[in-house]
Amino acid sequence: MDESSRLTTEGLELVQDRRFFLTKVRITEKVAQWLKRVHAVLQEDLRHVALLASADFDPEKSQYVQGYGGR
Repeated sequence: MDESSRLTTEGLELVQDRRFFLTKVRITEKVAQWLKRVHAVLQEDLRHVALLASADFDPEKSQYVQGYGGR
């Protein structure tokens, strides 16, 4: 096994802890709700802004994807 994919002792303890996964699920659901709210607010803001875009551009059918400059 590749060393970079090995779990630490702490990681092994966490994946055996049921509470870890239950907490992770609750946090993930909350973050998803936050992102949906942010998305709704940004879409509403976009409705009030004149965009420099082609006449057939539909922001309801498009998404902005920022490039990732990571490793």
